[in-house]
Amino acid sequence: MERNVKHDKKLFEYAKKSGDQIRGAHYKSMMGNYRSKIRSLVDKHDFLYLDYSREKNATTLSKSDGK
Repeated sequence: MERNVKHDKKLFEYAKKSGDQIRGAHYKSMMGNYRSKIRSLVDKHDFLYLDYSREKNATTLSKSDGK
């Protein structure tokens, strides 16, 4: 599920940079759904914990300069 959050976060950033509000809203909603599932799973099991560093993306969009 953390992979799904990371993937959707990347797609959300791409949609935001391209100005696509519909896809941006979709991916933001999907991130919320996965985060909700993760939180409920962590709440049920005491030995699990949330590690937000695993959700971080290093998304840098640069303009292609023909290379």
